[in-house]
Amino acid sequence: MKNLMYKIKKFHSNHIYYKSRECLENESKTFISEFKSNRDFESLFNFFEVSRKSKYILDKTRLNECLFKSANGADLDAIEGVSRYLPYLSVNILNMKDSDEKEQHILEFVNILSQGTNKNSASYWGDPLDYDQLVCEASDIALSLWLLKDLVWDKLECKHQVLSWLFECQKKKVSENNWFLFIITIQAVLNSFDSKYDINTMLLDKVLSWEVQDGWFRDGKKGDIDLYSCWAINYSIFWLSLINPTLIGDKRDFFKRSYDSVLELYDSKGRAPIFGRSVCYRLSISVPLFSYAYLSQDESIGQTALSILSKSYEYYSQKGAFVSGRVSSGVFSDDLTYLDDYSGPHSSLWGLRSLIIAEYGRYVGLWNIDCIELNAEFYSSVGVQKEHFLKERSLSNKDNVIIRNPNMDKKRSKITIRTKVRSLVLQILKLRKERRCLHRDSLERTFNSNNKFYT
Repeated sequence: MKNLMYKIKKFHSNHIYYKSRECLENESKTFISEFKSNRDFESLFNFFEVSRKSKYILDKTRLNECLFKSANGADLDAIEGVSRYLPYLSVNILNMKDSDEKEQHILEFVNILSQGTNKNSASYWGDPLDYDQLVCEASDIALSLWLLKDLVWDKLECKHQVLSWLFECQKKKVSENNWFLFIITIQAVLNSFDSKYDINTMLLDKVLSWEVQDGWFRDGKKGDIDLYSCWAINYSIFWLSLINPTLIGDKRDFFKRSYDSVLELYDSKGRAPIFGRSVCYRLSISVPLFSYAYLSQDESIGQTALSILSKSYEYYSQKGAFVSGRVSSGVFSDDLTYLDDYSGPHSSLWGLRSLIIAEYGRYVGLWNIDCIELNAEFYSSVGVQKEHFLKERSLSNKDNVIIRNPNMDKKRSKITIRTKVRSLVLQILKLRKERRCLHRDSLERTFNSNNKFYT
């Protein structure tokens, strides 16, 4: 009960900043590109930077978007607008040539961490709670610090303060699913700065034990199989393998299985069937292609991944995916019909996770985004390659890949009276009605890559 009341208080925190702010943009500005070169991807970054500039508040520790609110509250939604952008910002800083602009970004990054972790600052991100969204966001903040460690660590005067705040985050209880990886990521980053910090490798072993087949994981021992296998589990373990290679060791075989499987999902237009939770992250289905391309250091695999990224980003940009410095909150343009109640206006920034790995690969010299070429061999055989446990090979073709619903026959737990009462109490205390989300899984036995369900 105490933790619940703290969460209600956090839901309403800093409300004055969100209640009084008026929209600065009356019309949405979209970004469309062919995404064939470094310049195209740099233009996307500049689009984000320009659009976001007027929306920062509280020392840039938050980004206020005058749109809808998630179940976490406006303040955490605004924190997400920064935390989920920081890894993307970090890899772009790494790819910048030495300049005043680069130095300015570095100093702003240092200030964001300094203010966000300072308990005496009005910009403080807050004390983490058990089962708190802030723990999730701390994982991205920790990753960003690790990415920029060579550029920011010596400039950071409050090193102990930042590490202490991250340490408090990793001590909290979390759901027994992909959230384990937030804890391990924070621990691995802390350990990379000071070996006195321990890493709970048992949590990683548990996550790896949830693999069902072909690189697909249940999200928790009894959880669903969905695209969290790509943009959450695969993504986090990839970074863990770089932050602390001893953590993964000889357990990295699943990266190849996941690459082979996810490659089968893409049709000739760079689309993959979308299903499950958090469909607004759809641009990051290709994460396993880049994680394996990076780890294998195979040039042809890297070109295949870049080719799919190029086609996918072009397709979705034409459908309204990049709007006013955000990744849209839907599958195509903004559509709250398909947006889970825990998602805020900036949650979909996780859709940039494939691009984050791609940009990091460019930074270390693994591939050149200026040399994106259509992988003719792959696209000529789309829809007719080997079958895996999700794909309906007999029904698929190069223009429309079809997979089966892996959760259709799963028995669902009944919603208890206690859960219903808790939900009602939360809605009353938050002064907010719960947003209902339409999930494809509950209605269709197969999913196709044209994704007309979401139109």
